[in-house]
Amino acid sequence: MAWRLRPAAIVSRWAFVLGAGVAVGHVGWALYGSGERVAMLNVHRVPGAATVELSPAMSPLRIVLHAGYAPLGSARLRYEAALDAPDRARMWEADGAVGNRDDEASFVHQTMVLGTVTVAEPGVHALSIRFGGASIDDLREAKLELRRNVAAVDPRLAWGAGAIAVAGLLGSLLIPRSGPTFEPALPQPREEEEAAA
Repeated sequence: MAWRLRPAAIVSRWAFVLGAGVAVGHVGWALYGSGERVAMLNVHRVPGAATVELSPAMSPLRIVLHAGYAPLGSARLRYEAALDAPDRARMWEADGAVGNRDDEASFVHQTMVLGTVTVAEPGVHALSIRFGGASIDDLREAKLELRRNVAAVDPRLAWGAGAIAVAGLLGSLLIPRSGPTFEPALPQPREEEEAAA
């Protein structure tokens, strides 16, 4: 009697690996890998601003914050970012915290998608960001990136691949991994044949 991995267990494991890989890869590529860089604003603790020529053909645009800091307390640095149209009307704005409350490493590098915007009219737009708050964190680097013609996350693909991954995970947990396989017994030589030999 030998023990072998059941085919259903193999299929469920591969379904989990492929489903999770497709979902994570698609979302990661859409959020961080798609599009082309239009502008990169380097800031360090002080308010930063830059002007950039934008047109509706560049839409959708994604705004990404790259930050590196040393967490020194429980409160994280706050940011306020904005994009203004040529007529100085506010097109987009976002605020939040850089990092997580429980960051304990000596240095943390984080990339955050702050938002996606559509350009309504061509012209010179103003991109700005400032940091503040009651945090004592040491902000060592900060870049605000603007990317053009980015891809949107396809919810059908992400949810479908995620559902396949969950089904594969459940299958690998519920289906026994291996089972006995019985091999046919070989005929035993007769005593008289052994004696004749």
